[in-house]
Amino acid sequence: MGLALISNEDKGASIREKLNRLLAMFTENRYAADTVPGATDDSAAGLEVGSKWFNQSTGIEYICRDATAGVASWVRQDNADFFGYISGNYYQGLNTLVSAGAAVVGGQIKFHPIVIKERVTISELAVRVTTAESGKAFQLAIYAADPATKLPSGSGLGATASMSAGTTGAMSAAIVGGNLTLNPGLYWVGINGDTTTAIFQAFGSNSTFIAALIGGTASQVASGTASSVSFLGNTQTFGTWPDLTGQGFSRGNNSGYAGIFFKVA
Repeated sequence: MGLALISNEDKGASIREKLNRLLAMFTENRYAADTVPGATDDSAAGLEVGSKWFNQSTGIEYICRDATAGVASWVRQDNADFFGYISGNYYQGLNTLVSAGAAVVGGQIKFHPIVIKERVTISELAVRVTTAESGKAFQLAIYAADPATKLPSGSGLGATASMSAGTTGAMSAAIVGGNLTLNPGLYWVGINGDTTTAIFQAFGSNSTFIAALIGGTASQVASGTASSVSFLGNTQTFGTWPDLTGQGFSRGNNSGYAGIFFKVA
């Protein structure tokens, strides 16, 4: 049966390629694990070089590179520069430099992307207010990215209640409706409010993270304060987090937005 399947699927493949596919059918794998593989997940446990291990809790896959008993070695697929989230800690969704920011004028959702490295449950969204504005408020939200355009899309996955912009410092609030579980991937976090002069810590007007993650025209991805895109804008009434499917976005090239971070539940 295996040979027949290979014959049908690999027409034109070499004998070696067909044999490799056949052998792969009998490789011991772990697709229902909820832990990270270790040194004892080895040949004695029926695993071998090339075995796959899928951690359902985090959505991360590993491949065995050495199955020697007692000293097995596993290679994490992707995210090699990431070492896991810790419950109770706050995290930036981007590894970049922060800036003092510029005035955030309300009535427009200002988005920046974040990258979730492994399946995680978050409980809060947060920002830092660097210049207060008395009597004004803001909210934060998170959206999924459209698989094709990579832009914010769909209904908001979660949002906070209003927070005061009248005090400086780190400001955080729980996600309304409870904790939110996110799979690895690209997301967009946004701020909206009724502010006119409040300033939030941002990532700088010459940051290149949007250019690196979703691309753009030559001028949009060029490095420099005059052209690099630092946030996406979508005009909306404060307090409304709409369905963004098919909507358009302006591209801002200044620091008039907020660098939003999240708390791991």
